[in-house]
Amino acid sequence: FMGLMKETYNDIWTREAENILGIQTSQISCFSESEAPYYFFKRKDYIKDSETVTIIDIGGGSTDFVYFSNNKPVMANSVHFGCDVLWENGFKEFDNERQNGIYRKYADTLRFKRPDLEKLNVNFKDIEASKTKDIINFWLSNAEFCDIKQLLSRDFKPVFIYHLTSILFYMASMYKDYGYTAPRSVIFSGNGSKYIDSFISSDKRTLKKIIDLTFAKVFGGDHDVKLKLPTERKEATCYGGLYRKPNDPDVPSKTYQGDLSHCYNSVGEINKNLVFLRTELLRKYDLMNSLYKQILDMLKQENVIDGTANTKAYVDAVMEDLSTPFNTYFQSQVKEVYQDEVILYDTVFFLPIIDRIFDLTNLKV
Repeated sequence: FMGLMKETYNDIWTREAENILGIQTSQISCFSESEAPYYFFKRKDYIKDSETVTIIDIGGGSTDFVYFSNNKPVMANSVHFGCDVLWENGFKEFDNERQNGIYRKYADTLRFKRPDLEKLNVNFKDIEASKTKDIINFWLSNAEFCDIKQLLSRDFKPVFIYHLTSILFYMASMYKDYGYTAPRSVIFSGNGSKYIDSFISSDKRTLKKIIDLTFAKVFGGDHDVKLKLPTERKEATCYGGLYRKPNDPDVPSKTYQGDLSHCYNSVGEINKNLVFLRTELLRKYDLMNSLYKQILDMLKQENVIDGTANTKAYVDAVMEDLSTPFNTYFQSQVKEVYQDEVILYDTVFFLPIIDRIFDLTNLKV
């Protein structure tokens, strides 16, 4: 939330809760959405090793992280980087832009087995205001009547892997910089996380290797995480708060711009230290992109990716200059939008990565 938006929503919620639900402010329990899945998974007995646990909740618009140590909340973080960036058009200014490579590859050829859905698909695409995000989500929500899941897994696996690598690397770097140890248990929640087992791999052993490689790259040493991909991923977020006890401690919410050596709370502070932050982020992007290559090589060895696939094209693409898109989108998405005194609760870390994912979708077109 920016500026007075949080206070505005709080006022609306308090007023309407009393008017519609007939409850008083004292009856309302407020806590971070990031922590809700933990209590659901704990009640389900999914958390076998509670020494250090992280929940990664991937939604459409955002991804939330929460870190628990010995059943106590340590920190929570939320970033505007969910799975919708895979279906969108980067930072194109027009809402109805249709340059996303996934849309372009299948828009003219994807067919539905049900005539009513096929008609809806044609009409949906003909509506000028329809966004690629909405159209692709329509395809996915009706995947049992078309081949979209098989096609995405076949044609765009390296793009999904880059998205997941970015999330895992950001999370690991954040925990390390804050002085926390690598989580022993990793659990995914949120409907958006289903792209992992749908389009990358449903083999937990393989996914565990991806996380172990990430932690080795960021923390050093060897790692042996316990991974959980529950079936109830959306339910965990929706109902988890019901299992939180009133006296459970609140989870501290923290931000992370990719570096903690300077103060980056407000837009003005980020801008003041931008040269240093950009230098540090470029170093981390290099590290992350070398991790991406490692993961692709490992997945080839595991036959998750065809051994003859040209993954070099993807590696070369992600390793191209990230300084320019960082400068461009910091200017257009942050500096020109918010006043210096505004606290930035989001992160600038993903600005060039969103642009790069858009580029990767177009490698196959």
